[in-house]
Amino acid sequence: MSKSNTIYNEILRRIRHGVFRPGEKLPGEIVFAQELGVSRVTLRTALKQLVSEGIVESYGRSGNYVSMAVPGKRFLLLIGGSTEQLGIVEQYLSSLLRQNLADAGHQLELLTVNALENVSPAEWNAMLAESRIEGAFLGANYTPEDSAMLHLFNHTAVPVIAVHGCENGGIYHFPQVTGSGKECFMDGVRYLASLGHRRVCTIFAENNTRGILLDIYREFLQCNGLSDDPGLIMRLSLSETKAAVRRQLLGPEPPTAFMCFCDARAMQVYAAARELGMRIPGQVSVMGMSGYSERLFAMPRLSMANFRYDLICAEAVKLMLRSAEWFGPGMENIFITVPHTIEPHGSTGPVPGGGNGELQLTAVSRVFSTGPYMTGEE
Repeated sequence: MSKSNTIYNEILRRIRHGVFRPGEKLPGEIVFAQELGVSRVTLRTALKQLVSEGIVESYGRSGNYVSMAVPGKRFLLLIGGSTEQLGIVEQYLSSLLRQNLADAGHQLELLTVNALENVSPAEWNAMLAESRIEGAFLGANYTPEDSAMLHLFNHTAVPVIAVHGCENGGIYHFPQVTGSGKECFMDGVRYLASLGHRRVCTIFAENNTRGILLDIYREFLQCNGLSDDPGLIMRLSLSETKAAVRRQLLGPEPPTAFMCFCDARAMQVYAAARELGMRIPGQVSVMGMSGYSERLFAMPRLSMANFRYDLICAEAVKLMLRSAEWFGPGMENIFITVPHTIEPHGSTGPVPGGGNGELQLTAVSRVFSTGPYMTGEE
């Protein structure tokens, strides 16, 4: 994007937010250019475009005046289900997308894909036109296997961007912005290995392994010096997680660390460890992934492989607001992958006993045998 376009968008944003109101005079060119950090030539180019669109009127020496209010545009986020649960990723997507759009003076509406069953492309585009929707984001639970729905989105008359959940780029006729799911998860496991952990319990969702084939994952564990015991690789629903973690910690060879595919599962590990009187990370380390808001309520603060939903949504909104540059027949498709981060906090530490697994087992056994929880409940 050229510098003059950036300044054009900034002035437009200020008009949308009421910083400059209809009938109000804009700052003089010298002062305004200094404030925006650009040359007067760049500023004049941006103002010329605003004048040509009728948003600003120029009165020569008298200066430039805002001629009309600029309404924000309406965008749509298509989701796979309810956003009421904290563990649903689309709640975070909707919040972050809405904030980024609001910063630019725009609005976000939500619609479940269930509402589009048996809707033809013509009906879909008519709905968008009637609602004055300028573009649509596809949320994480969109399923590419649904060929009818895919056909619908591939023939949408407004710009469409898939956010986070789509990685099979060849079947889409629209851009995708996502994170590096497999790499992010595996780097979290590598981080635990770097702390000396060898028995790391992996918790995936019951229907989602981040696209990682389990045979390859076990080979990955071996290559990083970790136990590939299949009993340490669990696929669990959220409601099953705490009980399964208790069984792991009470077993003959408990893990020294847990790697969870999302922060919601990590919070269940916290709950199970506390019920057993264990210290985090003194006796067991916990690592989450994603960046859900649950982590804000973890004490100690949750270490995580951060998928960076904030960057994904920021990039998706920037791309949508530049859709004039890429939307249309014959345009090359776009695929953006944002970088993840590994964020060590208070919930992870070296293996107790200097990395000696036998010492760790002895310490854990001693805690459990003297605590109030060995009552036959498990």
